[in-house]
Amino acid sequence: MKPAEFLRSAERTTPAVVVGGDDVALGLVRDLGREGVPVLAVGPDSDGPALASRYCAARLCADPHHDEDQFIKDLETVAGVLPRRAVALPAHDDYAFALSRHRPRLEQLFALPVLPWDRMRLLANKEHQVGLAREAGVETPVTAFIHAPEDLAAAAQSVPFPAVLKPAVPMALVRSIDLKAVVVPTGTALEEAYERLAFCGALLLQELIPGDDSEIAIAGTYHDASARPLAVFTGRKLRQHPRGFGVTRLGESLWSDEVADITLTLLAHAHYHGISDVEFKRDQRDGRLKLMEVNARQGFWAPLATAAGVNLAFTAYRDAIGQPRLAGHQKDGVRWADTLRDTRDSFNEYRRGELSLRSWLLPLAGVRADAYLSLRDPCPATQEVRRLTRRLTHRTAGNAR
Repeated sequence: MKPAEFLRSAERTTPAVVVGGDDVALGLVRDLGREGVPVLAVGPDSDGPALASRYCAARLCADPHHDEDQFIKDLETVAGVLPRRAVALPAHDDYAFALSRHRPRLEQLFALPVLPWDRMRLLANKEHQVGLAREAGVETPVTAFIHAPEDLAAAAQSVPFPAVLKPAVPMALVRSIDLKAVVVPTGTALEEAYERLAFCGALLLQELIPGDDSEIAIAGTYHDASARPLAVFTGRKLRQHPRGFGVTRLGESLWSDEVADITLTLLAHAHYHGISDVEFKRDQRDGRLKLMEVNARQGFWAPLATAAGVNLAFTAYRDAIGQPRLAGHQKDGVRWADTLRDTRDSFNEYRRGELSLRSWLLPLAGVRADAYLSLRDPCPATQEVRRLTRRLTHRTAGNAR
């Protein structure tokens, strides 16, 4: 969408500003744009896939991780050129946290369906998430908190191995080595793992919940400013990238009263406002769901919910403009894929003997939506292929050196 076309549409209809240009932002842009909402996507990278979508106009902004003050100034500049007050929706943790921290300053310019910082900060740190879950009566894996080397011995005694070591602050490890966590097979390996991850700050050591990726349940909701759920979706992962600890690359809509009830209990305890992405894993040892994480923004897989009939982004938008409406109930059996990564990962797993050809191809029969591929919106997929190719080239060159 050209800027002039966007501004003309925004004069007639309240616009949405999707804050971020990555893959999650692309889902937001499409979920809103297909409903006729004029969308402006703002992000720090000109090659972000969302910024290439036909459903939005695009504008660059500072990265709040590196320069939060400039990021807020950039949003104020955006508000100054819009013909009316827009709805702002974050597409990444850094954007959600920045909008929350500066909410008093920004809510004069935007409708902000996000938590204020005094409540958001409890979700911005995984140590606080575990505490919040315990207060709400939601089960978590056995967890120890490591703030200094002196905590290692007590952690090794309290958590069974194999275990998982991960940073308390989201994205701290992903930015460095593109992993959410590392597996610690034994207590004797903990010190070495800690030395690798100590740069992340506070860490969590959690027991490794056994089971395949298909044991991971996902939930997405939208809660209004009074913490009432206007949209609830549940599903499950079928495959993720990377296996064990990663983002969904193949998912399926599957309603579960149990997953919905636990999710709503947890978010009610947080007095939640906004779109959420909540993940659990069923423990094969006792059959119970254990909380993995809460993301205070839309998930990468959220277009799966839309394809199943629960458009979280549009529900948030309608509520923010004063036209709240309960989302309908979902259709089960709908599947969504990140085909670009699933094809690459599945081929490698097939080649290593970890995945049969039948197990690779059969689940793809139910795919009704894709993370990037779209005949009506082809440019984001082209943009993402270029990004993946550059990343692979750089990695190959690094390995050669």
